[in-house]
Amino acid sequence: MQDIEHLSTNRLSVVVPVFNEEDAVSDCIERLLTQPEIDEILIVDNNSTDGTASIIQEFARKYDKVRYVFEARQGVVHARNAGFDASTGNIIGRIDADTRVQPGWASAVKAFFQRSTAHSAVAGLTYLFESPFARIHRYALDRQVKQGKFDCERQVLAVAGANMAIRKSA
Repeated sequence: MQDIEHLSTNRLSVVVPVFNEEDAVSDCIERLLTQPEIDEILIVDNNSTDGTASIIQEFARKYDKVRYVFEARQGVVHARNAGFDASTGNIIGRIDADTRVQPGWASAVKAFFQRSTAHSAVAGLTYLFESPFARIHRYALDRQVKQGKFDCERQVLAVAGANMAIRKSA
């Protein structure tokens, strides 16, 4: 009974490290805001010199669940860690500013951790959008999905930061 009670209180924080992402950050935040399962959205500004900080701060003024976090040490590792440290959820999602989460992303993350107490992290497919190989990459992934190769859970050695979640306890 205690395990069920603990699982029902899972809080999902999403951390998005950013550096000069004024062209992508609004769409990213707007997509995250459409997902009621997300309890907080931490956008970590890593010394942006464009309009990124003001965009984030405007969202933070309008929406209680959006938080502006500043990290002075340059580098995505420092920004990610600052977001992880500032998060209040016991599940932390991690995406990039140009990640386009789809409807149901947050509910899938929460559902995974509710049914699997043995796993510390989860990652999903990552489609490339701005790569010269984007079309062939998407074709290959879609083909593998249709063949059922991704319709399962399996162990991996590393998760991609563009689409992953981890238990804060890990």
